[in-house]
Amino acid sequence: MTGRPSLGFWVWLNRPYRLPHRRFQVHTADGVPIAGVHLDRAGTDTVVLYAHGFLSNKNHRAVPRFVEALSAHFDVMSFDFRGHGESGGRCTFGVRERLDVDAVVAYARDQGYRKVVLVGSSMGGAIAIHFATEGEKVDGLATIGAFDGPESMRSPTALLGLRLLFRHSLGHWMAQVARGTRLDGTPPQVLRPIEVIHRVHVPVLFIHGEWDALISPKAAVRLYQRANEPKDLLVVPRKGHDIPLLNGQTAGLIAQWIRHRVLNRSSVPLAPHLAGKT
Repeated sequence: MTGRPSLGFWVWLNRPYRLPHRRFQVHTADGVPIAGVHLDRAGTDTVVLYAHGFLSNKNHRAVPRFVEALSAHFDVMSFDFRGHGESGGRCTFGVRERLDVDAVVAYARDQGYRKVVLVGSSMGGAIAIHFATEGEKVDGLATIGAFDGPESMRSPTALLGLRLLFRHSLGHWMAQVARGTRLDGTPPQVLRPIEVIHRVHVPVLFIHGEWDALISPKAAVRLYQRANEPKDLLVVPRKGHDIPLLNGQTAGLIAQWIRHRVLNRSSVPLAPHLAGKT
């Protein structure tokens, strides 16, 4: 594996995978090595691909437990975006990360999976929405705390801080030492999933924390309103951004949704959505 920095406080936030898994590496169309893990203990022809958020990775905090919880239902692959964890390259905050997803999806298809469901958190969710517009590469899409554009960032300093991180060498150093993330030097153009969600033609599930202090739950509502059927929305009471939602309960909900919407192709909503909670 390549790209992993050897020093930094970030290592104390990482957790190992305790269930049996296989490590893999793929290369993107622009030559970046992407590192991942493959849990195939469910033995199904459906695989769930988990795409983490910014400054996270496949081993970050609750991610391994969440991936392992998903693997009780379906085979699962989790990977590091470029510039994160054990992958090479530098993070572009969604500009080129779709190539990372493309390489992992192609690898999953090569393993013989008939159904591929993409689950993305925060930045990973925004990237997943954009990727899902590219034909029929995936069969289902779920997002957790995804933004719909820069306007959905609740703190006015969040977007400024993001740009400062990418623009200055001190920001690069802080991201690498604190989270093991290597940043591209170009200030990011924040993706606008709200402008492309109507081009997604697979079942979609939007999950968002009611108390998300970083991305407003209204982002999930707006995405839901513009998305095509079949679609489901769940605003989870008293939960924050991304990490608090990576638990066994969310994994079970996503698994239930996959069986209901993706495999059985039901047109009936999984459960009443909670848009009113926002």
